[in-house]
Amino acid sequence: MGKDWFERNLAAQRVVSGGVQVFVLTSSEILSAINDRRYVVWEALHDGLVIFDDGVFTSVRSQFMSMIQRGLIKKRSMGWIVADVLG
Repeated sequence: MGKDWFERNLAAQRVVSGGVQVFVLTSSEILSAINDRRYVVWEALHDGLVIFDDGVFTSVRSQFMSMIQRGLIKKRSMGWIVADVLG
């Protein structure tokens, strides 16, 4: 990749047309985004359409869905609830 987050995503936005929102993340960035509760990434993991995946997204999506199944997070109509506030 070699570029920082902003440069990667700006380059990706330049090649797409229409109402597509592109996220280009490294494996460490996506894991960090989950742990840091970056909800836009949670939405992408839950509902996103993958255009290219080298296996990282599929693996992380599986881990994320497991978190939902175990009740650690819960999808609501207007966002997410995290287990530490579910109780």
